Amino acid sequence: DGVRWELDRADLELDLGVAGGPEDAMIYRQFAVDHDGEQLLFYNAKNDRPGWNETIDLAVRRDALEIVDPAKWTTTQGPDVPSGASFQVRDGGCESLGNAPSGRTQVLQGNVPVPVDCAISASITPLTGTGRDAALLARGTDRNNHYSAAIGAWGNAYAIGAVVGGQDRKLAGTGDAAEITTGRTYRITLRLAGPALALLADGVPVLTATDTALAPDPSYVGLRTTDPTGRARFTDVEVRAER
Repeated sequence: DGVRWELDRADLELDLGVAGGPEDAMIYRQFAVDHDGEQLLFYNAKNDRPGWNETIDLAVRRDALEIVDPAKWTTTQGPDVPSGASFQVRDGGCESLGNAPSGRTQVLQGNVPVPVDCAISASITPLTGTGRDAALLARGTDRNNHYSAAIGAWGNAYAIGAVVGGQDRKLAGTGDAAEITTGRTYRITLRLAGPALALLADGVPVLTATDTALAPDPSYVGLRTTDPTGRARFTDVEVRAER
């Protein structure tokens, strides 16, 4: 009503991102421009860490809802990582930075709820030898609970896993991890329908598993590079409901 104000970062057009992220203290000095018929917004941001840590960022308006919103997807690593982020956006894709503390995975946690029965697809390119274990996550509620479809995991070329209460276990695997090579792009899909899980490579089913441990509705999807110093690139991320 112009007198009483209730501000919530989730309701803002340009919000402050996640707590501990590069924008969690301030967004200011916005400058809007039109470029080739597209609306762009340059702005300054400051994080909440000691000192004045300032960046210049770019926001692009999209009519569709983007599941990959880097300003909101970041799962922070705490003060061990100066920027707080495990991933960055570069040339139209998301890249894990290889900057996690020892023993931690690099996770990009989705913040848009999706149906319990869904399919997440992405093209994954390992950028380092240690980054071969890269995965798509689904039915997640936090870092410690989700299903995964991975390349180069548990010694297999392709594997389906479950993290429940922080305990990671393999549900199924096929092929040899040595088949996954640095610099090559792999298109994989994790499809979930009830207790049935399926991993597809280039649209072809290669692995199935059955598990009933996780069925939160709604839940979240995400991306992961398991090795704390590994790096991988994720592009063309798609999420759809399974009917």
